[in-house]
Amino acid sequence: MPVIPVIVYWIVGGIITAAGGYGIYSKWEDLVHWWKGKRIAVIGARETGKTHLIKFLLIGSIPVEYEQDVLHKTLVVLNRE
Repeated sequence: MPVIPVIVYWIVGGIITAAGGYGIYSKWEDLVHWWKGKRIAVIGARETGKTHLIKFLLIGSIPVEYEQDVLHKTLVVLNRE
């Protein structure tokens, strides 16, 4: 593959990434206001950073040390009758 098209793809990709980043940066306060009070579910495999993501969204900082969550051995099922 010729070098020129690869460089052009990198430049176009960089421009698109920069434009998207600036769009998020310029609307950050609106995004924070919109997400306030919303409830989300964070699902995924063990040891993938779910707790760190939740703490970042709630507190605004990432924990420095890793602390494994306790895995519950029993599942509580609510009876909805």
